[in-house]
Amino acid sequence: MIELVDLPGMTEYRVQAVYIQTFEEARAAILAGKSCTAEGDNGAIAIYRDDSDMIRCIVMWRLLVIDEKAYKNIEQAQKWIEDWLNKIE
Repeated sequence: MIELVDLPGMTEYRVQAVYIQTFEEARAAILAGKSCTAEGDNGAIAIYRDDSDMIRCIVMWRLLVIDEKAYKNIEQAQKWIEDWLNKIE
């Protein structure tokens, strides 16, 4: 289990997350109420449900947020997740 800290939109400071490699794994994690993350040579992403029940997607590179989106459901987030999983490899 991985721990994510100080996520935007979350009152909880530390959140447990699972490591993912595909959109299908991200979808399963979010639908199960879990946060998830992936990393590669070109950055890392975090995907989680925030306190307002939006799905937040964040990509970071060297501790800087370079893209952040919020979606109402995981299907809306699919393209963002697939694109960034490929970009961070």
